[in-house]
Amino acid sequence: GERAEIPPETYAAFQRTGVFHIFSVSGLNVTLVGVVVLGVLRGLRLPRRWSGLACIPALALYVLATGALSGAVRTLVMASVLLVGWALVRPVDLRNSLAAAALVILVLDPLQLFDGGFILSFGAVTALVVLTPPIEERLLSWIKLDPLRPAVLTTGWQRGSVGAAQMVARAVSGSLAAWVGLLPLMAVYFNLFSP
Repeated sequence: GERAEIPPETYAAFQRTGVFHIFSVSGLNVTLVGVVVLGVLRGLRLPRRWSGLACIPALALYVLATGALSGAVRTLVMASVLLVGWALVRPVDLRNSLAAAALVILVLDPLQLFDGGFILSFGAVTALVVLTPPIEERLLSWIKLDPLRPAVLTTGWQRGSVGAAQMVARAVSGSLAAWVGLLPLMAVYFNLFSP
C-alpha cells in the first residue's frame, strides 16, 4: 500500500486511465481472502454456522494487517453482514445485505455519504446485484442448444462450446453491469468516460 515512491506523472497516468485501484488493497482482495478462508473451513468439515462466523475475524485480521484502508473496511462490513446471515442459515437477499452494510457504515461515520469511494463502492456492488441477472439472462438466451433437438444428436464439441460460451457470457454480464452502473458516477465524480 506504500505509494510514496511512485513518480507524480505515473500516479497521474494511472488516475486518468481509471486503473489506480491496482495500487491498493481493494474489496476484491478481501473477497478473495474470504472465499479462500471459507473454502478451507468448509473443507475441514466445520459446520456452516461456525465457518461463517470464523471467517469474519480472519477477514478483520487481513484488513488490519494491510492498513485498514477504507475500501477494504467497507468490504469487510459488507462481507460480515453477508456471513452473519449465511451463518444463521437464513436466506440471503443481497439487496437487503447491501443496504444493511451501508447503514452500519453510515451510522459509524455519516460523512462517508459524501465520500466518492463510498459511493463508488456501493454503486458498483449495487450495479452487480441489480444489473447482472437481467444482462446474464439476455446473453444466455442467445447461447443455448436447440431444446427440440434430441440429445443424442448433439456432439460433445457442441455441448462443450455452448458451456464455454455460457461461462464467457456470465463473466461479460458482470463486467458490463459494473461498467454501466459506474459510468454515471465516474462522469460526475471524476469527469471520466472509461470504456
